[in-house]
Amino acid sequence: MENFPMNGSVENQNKNYGGINASLQQYNGKPFTKLCTDDLVGKWFETLEAANKFYYDYAHAIGFSVRKDVLRRGKDIEVSIRQWCCSCQGFRPDDDANRPKRVRTARKETRTGCKAVFLVNYCTKNKRYVVRNFITDHNHELVPSADSHFLRSRRNWIKDLYNKIDGERREIMLEGDTEAALAYLNGKREGDSQFYCKFSVDEENRLCNLFWRDSRSLIDYESYRDVLLFDNTYKTNCYHKPLVLFVGSSNHLTSIVFGCALLLDETIETYTWVLQTFISSMNDKKLIVVLTDSDESMQRAIETVLPGCPHRLCSWHIGKSVRANVKDDKLRAKFYKLMWDSTNPDEFERLWTNMIEEFAPKNSRWFAMMYEKREKWAEAYCRGKFFARMRSTQRCEGMNKYVKDYLKSGVKLVELVPAIVRAQRRLRFKYSEIDYNCRFSKHVLRTQLRKLEEDASKIYTDNVFFEVRKEIERVCGLITETAVQFHGYRTYVMWRHTNAEKKFNVVYFEGESEAQCVCCCQKMEYEGIPCSHIFNVLKHDNMSKIPTSLIMKRWTIPEKASPRRCNPRRFNNVTEDGESKARFGYMSDRL
Repeated sequence: MENFPMNGSVENQNKNYGGINASLQQYNGKPFTKLCTDDLVGKWFETLEAANKFYYDYAHAIGFSVRKDVLRRGKDIEVSIRQWCCSCQGFRPDDDANRPKRVRTARKETRTGCKAVFLVNYCTKNKRYVVRNFITDHNHELVPSADSHFLRSRRNWIKDLYNKIDGERREIMLEGDTEAALAYLNGKREGDSQFYCKFSVDEENRLCNLFWRDSRSLIDYESYRDVLLFDNTYKTNCYHKPLVLFVGSSNHLTSIVFGCALLLDETIETYTWVLQTFISSMNDKKLIVVLTDSDESMQRAIETVLPGCPHRLCSWHIGKSVRANVKDDKLRAKFYKLMWDSTNPDEFERLWTNMIEEFAPKNSRWFAMMYEKREKWAEAYCRGKFFARMRSTQRCEGMNKYVKDYLKSGVKLVELVPAIVRAQRRLRFKYSEIDYNCRFSKHVLRTQLRKLEEDASKIYTDNVFFEVRKEIERVCGLITETAVQFHGYRTYVMWRHTNAEKKFNVVYFEGESEAQCVCCCQKMEYEGIPCSHIFNVLKHDNMSKIPTSLIMKRWTIPEKASPRRCNPRRFNNVTEDGESKARFGYMSDRL
């Protein structure tokens, strides 16, 4: 038997903080990726700690997480036998996920019955640990090196690393605060060729407005520019400059930052400058829809820079304005019902007229102002336009709090700008962690439409899948009339058993290449996911797969997207010329 000393036999030539490259880690001159059973069985380790370190390094380099398994103790030594296994070993008991009294949603399944193990036992004669078993085969997908830091058995190492990085602060010794902040941003450009920064100065050469974004923001914008949240925040710095964040929604329904800006004031001219700068930094690719608060200057700037762009006002700010200007509880309830429940512009106009005649509100000027803006806040006018499940700027408010955790009131620019960059880096790390968990685990199914639910679990990211599953669960509460056939189209009429007065029409058409399905509720057009009425039709036609026409690629898992799921016509709801694509226009007129 050959000796395996603690130092020298395992070589790690990778000094980076990122994922481990397995080809750079070796055992006795042989890369980890090429190790087999015969290379380890019979070899010695001086201590149990040396064996433990080897297997953890091997696992992290190959791309799987380790779980401690068998442990036996001896009379003359604390541990006589120790076995480690892959974290995917075994299976979760079926009764655990299907308990009838379960309150919480079952955790995603990560076990696949993997047989990979590493076993050592203590040899009293040589007083060393000898390898008795080493199985390298895995029955699941291994984690790529770029994501190895998300492995469960590696989390403590990452936590220590980030604590170290956060503890380090770049020391910049320059004459002025503004020069130091600009020098910091200029330094970012050295390592990022796509980094963009622009600022303006006044007549006395003092900083007025500052905007910046990095290459990752450019990539995110190209994928998710269909919806933008544009909002200013608190004046946290010592110069009382508003901080503006350009925020979008990712395929995981998480926030992504497209760019940041510090502004001189909140005038139309300033907002126009920052919007034009933002569009210019994104290679002049314009937005599809914008969601803002009720700031008049911001709205005017959007009309100037993005004429014709669908613009929605934050529902939270609208609600705040309603509470401040409408004191009658019944009138306020009527307004909210009108805001959310009206299904089309004609119904909205009728209900609005009835409301004004019935209550004759004293604050007529405020109601007139809200009526002029109705296309920007009433659900009847916003329905059918894709807003990525966003109705308010609370996502920006959450981002503001996220950034605020890194700041202190009255900080200087040289402290503020790096703090925002660190907050953005943390946010991206969180996104990568969510993406990793999404790709390397599978959902526990719970609905009666198992085949459709299983297909959805393989298509959508976790947070989107949870919303899709809610729609599948609502199918059981629907009552359906017999379908009406007309020129190849089938129209289904359905309603909920608790509300027979409100009916929904779903048109189904089997095309030459794929099936088309459109519902009058327009949830697919509005949120990008099929509604319960559409799933009810799929159930009625005994379909086990979600048609490609009902899959919006911006909500899918990119690495697992097959040609069936990669429908280019549904990519982010954006056409090549940057215009919003009207889905199913040729069918909607028939509803």
